[in-house]
This record gives sequence, structure tokens and C-alpha cells, in this order.
Amino acid sequence: MPVGIIGHYRCGEHNMGEHHPENGKRLTAISDQLIRSGLDYVVRQFDSKPIDKSLLALAHTQEHIDFVFDNAPSEGEENFTVGEDSVMSDKTLTSIMYSAGAAVDAVDLVMDGTLSAAF
Repeated sequence: MPVGIIGHYRCGEHNMGEHHPENGKRLTAISDQLIRSGLDYVVRQFDSKPIDKSLLALAHTQEHIDFVFDNAPSEGEENFTVGEDSVMSDKTLTSIMYSAGAAVDAVDLVMDGTLSAAF
């Protein structure tokens, strides 16, 4: 059974600034390394779907979910500072939804026997 990687280009759109380690370049680096190593032909890749918002409550309090959604900047708005080292850009909420959706999709693909493991 194959191993899979589940993601979406929207997962990499969260932007905390060019020099912050949490950026889309990490995902590009992983993809580039898979290609260089020849593993891109062995590992199955799937595009994630955004998570159903109701599933977020399985891992987070409703208060936290509301805070994130209520404070997510709209397109063109300034970043919102979440804590001492985190900000939300206008693309962060979409990135969150596709990233969390990737986790759900990974579990589903392993549980239905399509994959032996997923990342």
C-alpha cells in the first residue's frame, strides 16, 4: 500500500513574513526534495479539501474557533497579531481550513485502505 502526502497550495499562503520559519517555502522545499530524490513517483499526492468548520470543535473550544474566525483579516487588511510570535494574514484562515482538511483527508485515506500512511 502506498504512502501519501495530502496538501493544497492554499496551505502555503499563510504569511508571517519573509524571515519567519513558518512560511510556504517549507512546503515548497519538501516538494522539491521529493522530486530530487525520485520519491515523487513513489509517494501519492492528494489535494486536500477545506475542513468542515463543525469538525474544528473536535480539537478546539468554540471560544477559540470564534476568536480565530472573528479576527481573521479580510483580503487587503493588515495582519492581526494573535500572540507574541504569531500573526494572521488575509490568507491565514483559508490556509488553516485546507491544512486541517488535509489532516482529516489523511485519516480517511488511511482508514479506507487507500494509503498505508499519510502526511
